[in-house]
Amino acid sequence: MKRTVQTLYRSVFALAVVGSLSFGAVEAFGVTLPGKDAARPWCDPVKCNVQCGGYGICQNNVCLCY
Repeated sequence: MKRTVQTLYRSVFALAVVGSLSFGAVEAFGVTLPGKDAARPWCDPVKCNVQCGGYGICQNNVCLCY
């Protein structure tokens, strides 16, 4: 009986480890949909610097010049 419980414990532990590693891999290599990225507002720091003629910073998708 003890051996059966120990085998069951090891199997559940191994399944939990594999599940957590799988979830981490999915999150690490996950790809966002291009439509969602293109639709959201975005401030380009390089264009912001050029537009300001010096130092500009993007804050809340708006270019602030200093």
